[in-house]
Amino acid sequence: MLYLLLFLKFFGRPRLSREAVKDVIGLSLPLYLATLAGLLVPPMVDTLVARRVSDTVIGNYKVAMISATPIAVITSSVSTAALTSLPLLLGDEESLRNGASSYSLYASVALTGLMLGYMAVQPWLIILLYGSSYSLAASYANIYVAGFLADAVLGSYILGSHFITVGATRWNGLVATVRGATVILAAMLLVEKLGATGAMLSYSIGELVAATTIYFVASRVYSVRIDLRGSLKGLIPALASFAAASAVAYWINSTLASLLASGLIFVILYLLLLPFFLDDKVLSGLVGFLTSTPYIGWLLKPFREVYLSLTRELHGRLV
Repeated sequence: MLYLLLFLKFFGRPRLSREAVKDVIGLSLPLYLATLAGLLVPPMVDTLVARRVSDTVIGNYKVAMISATPIAVITSSVSTAALTSLPLLLGDEESLRNGASSYSLYASVALTGLMLGYMAVQPWLIILLYGSSYSLAASYANIYVAGFLADAVLGSYILGSHFITVGATRWNGLVATVRGATVILAAMLLVEKLGATGAMLSYSIGELVAATTIYFVASRVYSVRIDLRGSLKGLIPALASFAAASAVAYWINSTLASLLASGLIFVILYLLLLPFFLDDKVLSGLVGFLTSTPYIGWLLKPFREVYLSLTRELHGRLV
């Protein structure tokens, strides 16, 4: 109400035509329904979990959900970056398609790296913050984040922004409905048998089904080509670095030392491996995309040219 009063004071009463109001409602209503679906699903799944598992398991389950919050912030940053870039290409359908395709590849590689990097340090971070009694939370979180990895590989975070850019928000609403229905149905089947693990699997299954739906709509309806091969190639160094960092950290007795070692090993190994799986053009575009991303871009920008120079020199020597 305060914002409305301030708007009326400084700008006066807005004059909108009936067509303009109709367009605004038509575009915003599916997004509102998508948000509503996202708010309704977790309490329903939580209710199923609460009826099936002990208080200790519920505690680990809730910590796992909370610990995934940074990943939601990262994915939101990437989607926001796409929403500020894709509209600049409106009016040229081919450029818009190519832009969405390129951004999808960059976002896929960036997000899989950031997600798995965070997951490498997460077990030790949880123990440090909550105590050893919440050690199960990390395994729950890994299952939960698997669905977000599917979203990243299939380009969902960029394609959702593409639908908004072209004014086709009906697909956002449809995908949110499909995701919510899938999660609830899967939870009804899996929570009874697997408890909290079943709930996390339900979320990942819902994300996978939603990501697949977005992928097919984008490719069939809007002819947006998603480079799955490039996305999977970008996933390999992240998975290898995650496995190495996790393996080494588990041999260390100190929680704090494990936290620091897992983070350091992942970053070093990932940055060294990445140039072997991506060509120079994609790598340069990826670094540029990351440095323009809200919230995290300013952290990476000072290292942009240094990293690109080092990777070119390393690649040149090896070739």
